[in-house]
Amino acid sequence: MKVRPCEADRQRFGLPEWCELDFRNVTVGEMTELANRFGFDQNDWPEVLQGQLTLEQAGNPDAVPKPPTWRNLLVAWLLLHQNGVDASWEDAGDVHMFLLEYDLPAPEPAVGKGQPRDRLSPQNGTGSTTRRSRSSTATSRKK
Repeated sequence: MKVRPCEADRQRFGLPEWCELDFRNVTVGEMTELANRFGFDQNDWPEVLQGQLTLEQAGNPDAVPKPPTWRNLLVAWLLLHQNGVDASWEDAGDVHMFLLEYDLPAPEPAVGKGQPRDRLSPQNGTGSTTRRSRSSTATSRKK
């Protein structure tokens, strides 16, 4: 996905207008650092970022998992590292999280059982459809 940091963060860290962030493109060293720092099993990556349901939400089909409290710090650190900035955790903590803009891939249509996939669909990684978010995830959740 592409992420656009605010102007202040672009200047401070020397970032381009649009940065790449790929949760699959994590090195062994980065994964070890993240798992040790935040106490998760590396085999749970990247689902660990989605969070878990609280006990009160159990059984509610409309429940939304509560993300881990450290998720924003992890995302900011990974964003900086994947874009060539050898940032400390303190640096990552100074990223303006709610001023980030995201250029997300379009949602993939559900493919029914026995229904063939289109060879040029984004599901196969050969197509490229994106939708642009106008604001941070905080605003996106309100929609």
